[in-house]
Amino acid sequence: MAGAVQAVAQAVELAPENADFRLRYSRLAGKRVIAPRAAATAKDPNPVSVEPDRGVPSAQTADPTQKGAPQSEASFPGAERVRFGKGGWLFHRVDDVFAQICGTNSLSPRNLSRLVSLWEARQAWCQTRGIICRTLIVPERHVLYPDKLPDGYAPHPGRPALQIIRSADSIRDAIIYPVEAIRRGREQREVCYRTDMHWSRYGAYLAYRELINSIPGCASRPVQETDLIQSEIRVVGDMTLWLDKRDREVAEFFEPPPVKVTELFTNRTFKPGQVDIYETENRSLPTLVLFRTSNSTHLLPFLYHHFSRIVAVATTAMHFDLLRSEKPNVVISEISERYLAAPHMPPTLDWIRFPRDFEIDSFTDFTKVPLPLPSGFREAQR
Repeated sequence: MAGAVQAVAQAVELAPENADFRLRYSRLAGKRVIAPRAAATAKDPNPVSVEPDRGVPSAQTADPTQKGAPQSEASFPGAERVRFGKGGWLFHRVDDVFAQICGTNSLSPRNLSRLVSLWEARQAWCQTRGIICRTLIVPERHVLYPDKLPDGYAPHPGRPALQIIRSADSIRDAIIYPVEAIRRGREQREVCYRTDMHWSRYGAYLAYRELINSIPGCASRPVQETDLIQSEIRVVGDMTLWLDKRDREVAEFFEPPPVKVTELFTNRTFKPGQVDIYETENRSLPTLVLFRTSNSTHLLPFLYHHFSRIVAVATTAMHFDLLRSEKPNVVISEISERYLAAPHMPPTLDWIRFPRDFEIDSFTDFTKVPLPLPSGFREAQR
């Protein structure tokens, strides 16, 4: 058993974005690992179940994807990762997100200083090399749909994302946290899926607009909303799968005008360390290195309009050896809001999962992809 715990702990360390690894570690270790200061809030202080059809408080709740007799919310498969909100909305519980967004699981002064200093160091490193650097914090659905949260929950005014923005005076303009823009977009369309952790393509578009408008040389030609091509898709949300269901959610989907893109390299399945290389038809545009989570999948089609080459790497860290090799014009670091104060697993004295810019393996050791990366531009010049 000890060997299994150690193996899964190493998997969590290597793949912090993987919720299945974290859940498996918690089960094998026989406990849920959280920061001591979060212990009082990580467990729901006022557990409330919701009747999905009416969205009203109840002692029991029915499965939101299937009619039947009411059951205890805790009895559903995956209940440790999902809470039922109002009107059929589901909310994930991974990374102690309720404690971070709705509770008092704020960043300690030490960890707040560490994060701000890290982002200042990234900004300074890029600035000395003439690289534009931006950090995009992807808002959680708990912040974007507070009216759909279970009763008794609301976004906290001192949540980690706001702590960082208020403290990062010197680099505040380089941090994009598009909460208000996406909330305003709700007046027109849904910005998240009801049963999936990720934002919708429209929510990603609204974030893209805020991001691209902050980058000199790109703001003059953003994709316009009137140019979006609308269609309808059926989504089996990840939280639906956690509940052991396969019900499909009907949702709007939007594509930007097409751009001719060559995919030079990809690992295909999203996972930590994945590398994707794209080159577009307009070689006069700037180049981009994107450090990303799975949220960027919906961003990339919009970014094709602004960059001649995009190297996207699935990591929350910044790989400086990659940047030295690529010499991009722009660097974007995209991170989910819940990662800002996520508890470290296995536990350490630091307690939060801190981006390890200066402790990680080389880019090639981490991704198994050698430098320099393949380039159609270089091949064309030969």
